[in-house]
Amino acid sequence: MMPVWEIVLRIIGTIIVPIAGTVLAYLLDSKVAGFARIPKVFRYIILGIIFGGLSICGYYLGANIPYVTVSGDTKYVVFGTTAFAPFISGLIFNWPVPLIAGVIGAIFRGLINVEDVISVAVVVAILFGVAFAIFLRKVVLRSEKPKWYHAAVGAIFVECINKMWN
Repeated sequence: MMPVWEIVLRIIGTIIVPIAGTVLAYLLDSKVAGFARIPKVFRYIILGIIFGGLSICGYYLGANIPYVTVSGDTKYVVFGTTAFAPFISGLIFNWPVPLIAGVIGAIFRGLINVEDVISVAVVVAILFGVAFAIFLRKVVLRSEKPKWYHAAVGAIFVECINKMWN
């Protein structure tokens, strides 16, 4: 069983790593001159793979939190943020980036344990988060690129709702 301090550090890490990756991808897209010369299709693929990798990291950094069932059995729930990175990429970048990241995260999460109902729910949550982020970017933000910290706060809010739903 994990000590409480390790659970707290892992939960903090699952939030900080996707935000740090988002800042790096945001800076790569807006500040690196050589990256702007790459054709859009390849930039979207590169950024989608980066955010898909962050989605996978959000699972592996997650904490196994123990709980006791009514029958007295000790079970574990994994606190990971697999939907966080695809959602935040949907707010910052155009629709192909979150779609690629969401598909990578959903395939990875779905292949971990196909029979587990939680894994199926997380796959649905990832794909719904991607669709919701694309909708917010098009309708609410009117295709304007927000600052990375605005997107991070929105993604943290959606991830909290996601955790309550799971």
